[in-house]
Amino acid sequence: MKKIISLTVLLIGVATVSMLGQVETTFERSIPPGWRYKSFDISRSGIKALYLLPDLPQDQPPAENYPRRLQIFDNENNFINDMIISDNYHFSKITRNDRIILCDGDESGCGHIKVLDRMGKEEYTVAAEGRWPVLSPRGKDIALVPGPAVIGPISIIDEDTGREKVRIDPPSTNNRALRIACFFPLGEDGLYVQGVGATLYLKSYLNIGEVYWKIQDIGGNIEKGVFLDDKYLAISYGTDDFRNHKFMAGIAVVESRTGDIVFNKKGLQIFGVKDQWYSRLASLSLSIEDDRLLFYGDPNDVISIPRRADGRKGWDVSLLKKSRLSSDQLSEIRCGKMTSEPELVAGKYVVKNFGDIIRIEKSRYIDIR
Repeated sequence: MKKIISLTVLLIGVATVSMLGQVETTFERSIPPGWRYKSFDISRSGIKALYLLPDLPQDQPPAENYPRRLQIFDNENNFINDMIISDNYHFSKITRNDRIILCDGDESGCGHIKVLDRMGKEEYTVAAEGRWPVLSPRGKDIALVPGPAVIGPISIIDEDTGREKVRIDPPSTNNRALRIACFFPLGEDGLYVQGVGATLYLKSYLNIGEVYWKIQDIGGNIEKGVFLDDKYLAISYGTDDFRNHKFMAGIAVVESRTGDIVFNKKGLQIFGVKDQWYSRLASLSLSIEDDRLLFYGDPNDVISIPRRADGRKGWDVSLLKKSRLSSDQLSEIRCGKMTSEPELVAGKYVVKNFGDIIRIEKSRYIDIR
C-alpha cells in the first residue's frame, strides 16, 4: 500500500495562487454501520478497494483474529463485491491485473499471501516466509522481499499461478551475506533492479550473471525505494556521521531500463539543523503528477519541479516552485462532536472521512507566488 500522511497543519495567511487543476471526486461511498474506514487502493484500470475495520469504542481492543471487510468497485464506482476477511489476513494491494492480495502477519512481514480474483474467489495461497510482496509495473512477476532489517532470499512468483519462478539468494562478501536494500521486479524478460550498499544494478533471472547496467555509487547507502510509475524508480540513500553530528539524505530518480539518473538531490542535517530538503528526502514522499516531480512531505509546503526544457531527460530543480494543497482539501472535518483531518495518500489523493461517508478526491495543488 501506498504511505498515508496525516495532514496536521493549519493554513497561515493567504497566498496568491494559480490552480494546477480543479477538485475531482474520485470516489464517494457510505460506510456500512458498525465499520470504519482503514485504507483504499486503486488499480491501473480503475478498480477500487475499500478496506474497513470494525468500529469499536476506543477503549475496547479488537478480539484476536477480528474480521476485516473489503469492498470492491469497478472503474465507474459501481459495486462489484463485498467480502469478510478472517484468519488474521489483511488487505495489501491490487495488482495491475486486478487481482487482490491479502497478507497474514504484522509489520514484521507476511507469513502467507493469498491471491483472489475481484469477485473474492481464491486463486492460490503461497508461503511468504516473513517477506513482503512487491508488484511489477509490467507483466506478472511478484517478488517476495525480506523486510529492511532482514537478510534473506527473494522469491519471484508467477501472478497467474503462484508458482515460484526463481529464488535469488542475497549477495555475499567474505562469506558474509549482505542485506538487499531494495528490489524491484520489472515484469519483462526476467529483469529486476536490485540495490546493495551504495550500488544499484539491473539483472535478469533468465540470464544469470549478466549485468545490464550498474550504478557503482548512487551517492550513499541505499535505504529503500519505490516505483514512481512504469518507467521510473525513486531510490532513497544517505550517510550518517555521528561523530560530527552530520547526516545526509538523498533521493535519486532512475530510469529502470537504462540506469540513467534523471534527478538526484541531497539534503543535510548538521548539529540538528536541517536544510529545506533533508526531511522531505528522508521521508521518500514524492510522486510524478502532470509531468511534474512533487515532494509533498509537508502538504502546506510542497515542492513542484517541472521537466527539463532543453530536451534532456529528467526534471530541472532550478525551476522549482513552492505549492500547497488547496484550502478546502486541508479543512478540518466535523463528524458530530468529533473532528478529523483529511489524509494525503501518496501525494495523489485526499481522503475525507465523515464517519458514515468516505470521499476520495484527486489532490489539487496550488502554486504559491
